[in-house]
Amino acid sequence: MKKILIIYIPFVFLTSSCKFLYYKAPKYIKNNFGYCYSGEKTELNKLLNIYGYFQLNINSGNSSFNENIMFFNDGMFVTGFLDRNIYRNTENFEKYLAEINDNYKNGLTSVFYESNGWGLYKLSGDTIKVRYVKRPFYGSSSRFWYAYEVRYKIIDRNTIKQIYKIPIHKTADGDIEKFKIIGSKKIFIPVKVKPPSDGWIKGEEWFWCNKEQYKKWKQEQKLKHKHKK
Repeated sequence: MKKILIIYIPFVFLTSSCKFLYYKAPKYIKNNFGYCYSGEKTELNKLLNIYGYFQLNINSGNSSFNENIMFFNDGMFVTGFLDRNIYRNTENFEKYLAEINDNYKNGLTSVFYESNGWGLYKLSGDTIKVRYVKRPFYGSSSRFWYAYEVRYKIIDRNTIKQIYKIPIHKTADGDIEKFKIIGSKKIFIPVKVKPPSDGWIKGEEWFWCNKEQYKKWKQEQKLKHKHKK
């Protein structure tokens, strides 16, 4: 009987709360990431419109797929987000982002902030160098963490092109070449409401340059969530 309870209780928690639990970041992710968050504003908006998102068509061998990405003015970056409401057409994607911003406790918000690839970018001339991490959750088929460096070339204020992608997680040397994916150009899609940049990776102490600044941010988040209840 005790064994049944041990298995059953976590299952009820996960399904009733609609919130996944995640594994802790392994050392190879912390050591290889290389960037740290300071919260300082970047100058990317001087070269590129960032109050919105980009939808890139990525070509990889014989296949292609769309990828949504978003840059924030504090250096944060998110990729892989999409509207989980399959009945809503793409013209209403802006409504999806507005819903994330309006209701901090709903399922859309949880998926956007907890389940996507989050990281940082640095600007080098006309190239944006991004590093982001994708984490697994308890119960997933794999416990492996993925991290990548991606580079985008700025074509003009509304257009970027992915020119490079390479894994920075554990991988065999022979697998490096196939990750160097070239993407086609995509134009900027503006939005009226843009969600804050408070992705899950900000909750990782190793992600921050200044540990005291991290603690201050954590306290601010507690107060923020308390007011939204």
